[in-house]
Amino acid sequence: MSDSYYNPNTKGWPAAAATCLLALGLLFFAYSVHENTYRNPRDPMFKQVYADQPAAH
Repeated sequence: MSDSYYNPNTKGWPAAAATCLLALGLLFFAYSVHENTYRNPRDPMFKQVYADQPAAH
């Protein structure tokens, strides 16, 4: 038998770290998309731009 024994608690840390990094990356992506595309409904430019859109067709 070998001198080192199997400890399942030491396995899987790279996968856990990759999952956490992926989650943080997706969170940053969602936040940046939200910041670049969200328009407040009370924004006057929101109503001004989109009010005339169907008439342009």
